[in-house]
Amino acid sequence: MNGKALTCAVAGSMILLAAPANATATADTGGGQAPPSVTGTVEIQVHNPDSLFEISASAHGSGQDAKGTFRVAHHYNGEVGWATGRVDCLKVGGPLAIVTGVVDRRGGIDIEPGDRISVTVYDNGKADRVGVAEKAARCLGTVPDTEITGGGFTVRG
Repeated sequence: MNGKALTCAVAGSMILLAAPANATATADTGGGQAPPSVTGTVEIQVHNPDSLFEISASAHGSGQDAKGTFRVAHHYNGEVGWATGRVDCLKVGGPLAIVTGVVDRRGGIDIEPGDRISVTVYDNGKADRVGVAEKAARCLGTVPDTEITGGGFTVRG
């Protein structure tokens, strides 16, 4: 995959989360809220039926203390470009969440280990939207303006 395909994937595929209205309480804090989290996998199909983006995240914690992993992949004409990394920030506010992380491995795409990816999600129930950016700033996200076409994320917090 060339760098143009990744840029397209990142700029055109915003992803992540859904926020259920019923947050769960932790058992050991006497009714306090569970720490913020974002988990799940989504798919985005844009313009070309042969081009599919997948984004997965498992992020737990708050702010720069968040931990977890993410994976971004672009399937195109039988090839797959991908990147994985570790979460370095999670911010949740109502139906919105921002997850950022640093790439640690990649294959077939024009992004390097050490680059940061940001995924922003807006969970509006039936038609969630996401935003993805590469070389992003820590804890900052983009406008979630791309609809997901499959899967889903769960946002708690």
